[in-house]
Amino acid sequence: MQNITLDAALLQKNGEDISAALAEIISTTPDNTVLTLPTGRYFIGHEVHVTGKKNLTLRGNNTTLYTHFTTCDDPAENNHAFVCSHCEGLTFENLVFSTDNPVNCAGRVTSVDNAHHTYDVRIADEFPVTGWEHFWGTDTCDEDGMPDYVIETYDEIIREEVTDENGSTRVKFTGTKYEKLNGQNIRVFMPSSFDLSRLTVGHRVLYRYLIYGSHIFWLSDCDDTVFRDIEVERATSVPVLITPRCHNATFERFNVRVPKGSEALYSANADGIHITGLSGTLTMKDCHFDGLGDDALNIHSQAGEIAETDGEKMHFIYRDRSLRSCPLGEKWAQGGDLIRFYDRNTFLEKGTFRIVSYDGGDAVVTEVSGKPAVGDILANDSFFASVDISDCSVRNTRARGFLLQSRNMHIKNCSFSGMSLPGIIISPDIRVWYEVGPSDNTEITGCTFEKCAMNGSAANLGAIVVKAAHDSGAADYPAGVHTNLKITDNSFKDIGSSGIFVSAAKGVTVTGNRFYDCKENKNPSVEDTDCDIVLCNCDNIRISGNKTERGIVVKSSK
Repeated sequence: MQNITLDAALLQKNGEDISAALAEIISTTPDNTVLTLPTGRYFIGHEVHVTGKKNLTLRGNNTTLYTHFTTCDDPAENNHAFVCSHCEGLTFENLVFSTDNPVNCAGRVTSVDNAHHTYDVRIADEFPVTGWEHFWGTDTCDEDGMPDYVIETYDEIIREEVTDENGSTRVKFTGTKYEKLNGQNIRVFMPSSFDLSRLTVGHRVLYRYLIYGSHIFWLSDCDDTVFRDIEVERATSVPVLITPRCHNATFERFNVRVPKGSEALYSANADGIHITGLSGTLTMKDCHFDGLGDDALNIHSQAGEIAETDGEKMHFIYRDRSLRSCPLGEKWAQGGDLIRFYDRNTFLEKGTFRIVSYDGGDAVVTEVSGKPAVGDILANDSFFASVDISDCSVRNTRARGFLLQSRNMHIKNCSFSGMSLPGIIISPDIRVWYEVGPSDNTEITGCTFEKCAMNGSAANLGAIVVKAAHDSGAADYPAGVHTNLKITDNSFKDIGSSGIFVSAAKGVTVTGNRFYDCKENKNPSVEDTDCDIVLCNCDNIRISGNKTERGIVVKSSK
């Protein structure tokens, strides 16, 4: 490996925006090089493409990189930082990431008028208020910073042309409706059907200026990528998006958390790491996530469906959130891939076949085992990456800590606190999200769960949840969707639902877990969630040595 340290003047030769200069430098840097960025703060105003590089390390030296974010204007102005494709052995290390403007704002409620469906908020001085900010979603938090769902919205955005204070026409993006009163004070207008009786003066509230959009890292067709000693202070949406067909990803000391002294409640407006197609292994060590608008980690692949079958020829689709038929992507499969197919009603595996050729959902298959039929659910076996997570922490997320949809997964010595929903959920989904897959050979050990599963919704069944659909219900699938599950030697304190909720699993070991002060059930509408351990529709069970206060419930398999 050769080492090249960049000169700050060279990097900024095109002005304050370094993206063009950095992209040019990266494109001309030979493989097997460590490229060190100079000390300082640098602005990336356009996405930097990293294409076809081998064994390239981009290293910081007390270096902070900023991307553009607009709080008021067209979100299309926002940009990714690094778009990486067809790379091998790419490493990013010792870098801090932020944005030039806040990606969300936070304040406290100063008055509530439930009769008129309004409430007033004083926004913290850290976040300028002009009245033109677009609020994509509203969340409230308790005093510890945990999203408490007193208000929780994904707003429909209205784009309109209005006259500004200078008499000029300007585009305004409106989600949550509000008006600026004076200074940092705003008045928020809620729908007439919304009940504000749980909202109190002093309540903490935040507004995400955007939820989905630009990422810091976008990877496709990249092998053996490493993120090491990365600090993300602000992220527009998802800091890292990994898409097909990537192989092996490692995160060491990768942190997404609000910087010290900030009044912000979220560091990222959506997931911390979102993976939609990874083969090989996902490794995470000593990574920390604090204040996220969605899951800290979501690993899955796209579920397919057999739309037509005629012997060796088949046509595949997937379904969107409205369950409408949609074309599968070009990278969903390729020749040689092994495809697993499942009964759509039970989610039990029916068999496998291998792809000979694949083009836009049209496939020629061979080595068919079992009897595939129209409507069967498909999972590409290539995208069941092994998962190894250790010594990580997740705190104060609006959704789950880790949403895991893969096989051969080991989660150890991690901590979860201030979780609205489960700290760990293992679940595919074909009711809404069309994500796979069912898990096999999973172990969760030595982890701590405190103040988890505190949302009272029907989606909230426990601090650790294993089932077969992400959201409400899904305890009705039979044993065998998941296989070989071990939950051992974990501790649970102040859990708002069950501590461990497992359904649809075969080969379940629950031993040596400890439960303390899990007295208040936040989800009384769901049966048995006031117990420490709940097993529903499970076979081949071993439960022993658990210290419980609220008891254990085992329901017979269907």
